[in-house]
Amino acid sequence: MDLKMSSRRESIASQAGDHTHSPLHHLSRSSKVTAIWETTIASSILFSTFLVTFQAAFHAGIVWQLVIVYLLDVLYLCGVLLRFLTGYKARGVVVTERRKIALQYAKTALLPDLFSLLPLEIFALAASDNVGYIAAFLRLNRCSRCYRVWTYLCKFIANCQLSPIAWIVAIGLLCLL
Repeated sequence: MDLKMSSRRESIASQAGDHTHSPLHHLSRSSKVTAIWETTIASSILFSTFLVTFQAAFHAGIVWQLVIVYLLDVLYLCGVLLRFLTGYKARGVVVTERRKIALQYAKTALLPDLFSLLPLEIFALAASDNVGYIAAFLRLNRCSRCYRVWTYLCKFIANCQLSPIAWIVAIGLLCLL
């Protein structure tokens, strides 16, 4: 009896065009993995913004700082690529089609994300003097990523039941941005 029922379900599923997808077909915005990833990205954006601002203000071109900035760029690039796989809600329905996700991302946040990834400091190589000084200022385009921290904090506040102290901390972080 169980064998007949399972084979019947399989035949109905195959007739209905039920296709299984690979694990990376799309990512859910509400999953725990996505929440951890978004927290990691928000933290790296804050650190990167602090670091490039420090470099510009104090003319610091220390090698380990540059390595960290470029590693954070690679992490952010991975985040940009994963946004092409992350579904979104439209009219109360979660959209998981890759083409629609890509179009929505292109309409909303792709240009600022790509701008923040441009290595503008390469243009400082064309300058004859003060290359480090100019390069430090050209790295400030990475500060344009801060909009992601703002949206992360807004979503965090909207989705969580926070204690009054946590609300004060969250609002304080929003005001810093």
